[in-house]
Amino acid sequence: MATGARVYDVGIGTVGNNTWATMAFSQERYDYGGLHSTVTNTSILQAPTKGVYIITGHFGFETNTTGQRGLRIIKNGSTVIATDLDEAIDNFAHLQSIATLWELDGGDYVELQVYQNSGAARTPISATAYSVEFAAHLVEAT
Repeated sequence: MATGARVYDVGIGTVGNNTWATMAFSQERYDYGGLHSTVTNTSILQAPTKGVYIITGHFGFETNTTGQRGLRIIKNGSTVIATDLDEAIDNFAHLQSIATLWELDGGDYVELQVYQNSGAARTPISATAYSVEFAAHLVEAT
């Protein structure tokens, strides 16, 4: 069986201005291998074994024309391993996706962070087909 998990949350609330916010995930689409807990440390996906993982994240903000929107993946609470920073677009919701391949040791963990600097708190988009999503899958054990 494959090793991987995809998690999501539909009750994020708002994201403050001018700060990177770590997302927590209360729901699992699936979890094969115990990468995620819905009870403790709900923001992390933890590698059960050493290997190369594909790690993806998806996030969307409500329509707003001011500032930047960011999405990044961090390893072990501090090391940025992928980042995307975009300008807000007039009259459109801002949807972002990010992906990276990264070698993780067993026990390493990754988290998804979002950013916005519109001048005020902003609400994430929460829809059936597009919610805050985070996934990690073992591609090759090393």
